[in-house]
Amino acid sequence: MKTFSITVSAYYLHRQRTPCLAIVLLSRAKRRRRVAKIKRIWVRQWIRNREHSGIDNNLLQELRVGDEVFYKNFLRMSAADFDYLLAKVTPFIARKDTHMRQAITPTERLTLTLRYLATDAISERQFRGFI
Repeated sequence: MKTFSITVSAYYLHRQRTPCLAIVLLSRAKRRRRVAKIKRIWVRQWIRNREHSGIDNNLLQELRVGDEVFYKNFLRMSAADFDYLLAKVTPFIARKDTHMRQAITPTERLTLTLRYLATDAISERQFRGFI
């Protein structure tokens, strides 16, 4: 009789575990589907527009041609000195483009570095300069 009671209790225990196991498996599958649907943005839209509206293509080109005094004040050096320095450091600061995104150009890197050293406020330029 003892064997029968163990068998019956094991049977009822198995019947209770099966629905619980099914619920656990379904909730895991649902969670995996939900995680798979969440997509990350690799490059934000305003960063993609850096090529057209960044500090290098807009502000510096206009200052270089139009207002040499403010250009010198902005970077703390003349355009000729900037070009000389850029030629010297380009091999060390240049990066390659990838399939995912374009690299920051040496001109932009040097400009932001000089501007950071001149003002010591990088957080302001993150949004104004499209880093």
